Amino acid sequence: MPSHARVVDVASSELWGVTPLDTERAAAAGVVTLRFDKPRFETAVITLAGDRDVDATVELRPRNVAGAHDEAPRAPEAPTTTTPATVDEPGKI
Repeated sequence: MPSHARVVDVASSELWGVTPLDTERAAAAGVVTLRFDKPRFETAVITLAGDRDVDATVELRPRNVAGAHDEAPRAPEAPTTTTPATVDEPGKI
């Protein structure tokens, strides 16, 4: 969240698409690190196991605008990640 944030594989710089993203990938050993980018929002990076199905919600925080009278910036929270109880489609992220 929000929609239309770019989803990029950090290791390969491959653009996977934009949020919301529903994609299937061949199962891979190890981990996959994804970067979420959208103008006027802080970049988020998450690391997922590459060998199982994962549902993840990543919330991008708006960047503070110079001169704005908002509250002090907060430390980023870890993204919410849940693993489905059953594996229906291997490699789906």
